[in-house]
Amino acid sequence: MHGVIALACVAGLAALGCATPAPLRPAALTTAEAAIAAAAEAGAAELAAEPLSLAREKLALADESVAKGMPTRASRLAEQARVDALLSRALSEKARADRQLAETRRLDAKIRREAESALEP
Repeated sequence: MHGVIALACVAGLAALGCATPAPLRPAALTTAEAAIAAAAEAGAAELAAEPLSLAREKLALADESVAKGMPTRASRLAEQARVDALLSRALSEKARADRQLAETRRLDAKIRREAESALEP
């Protein structure tokens, strides 16, 4: 009877040893996801699509690296994705600011023309 219990314990321990835990996901991936979401909310898909697309591609590669048990590569790719997302957000904010500046200049020129024509006899 003790032999059967011992055999069952050995089999159970062996099964536990064979079970591979899910690979841990580096925190850098979560940070990159947040940066990508912030860039998308800032309108980057319309105003700075290329770096946002690169960020998404690198994040997907980082996820694949985690699944393959390559956490260092995953972290590096996630950091690159985060930087690409930050660039995308900055470019979209710049594009929006450039549009506002152009509109302000257009209105300024219109007001100047109106003021000059009002001063003419």
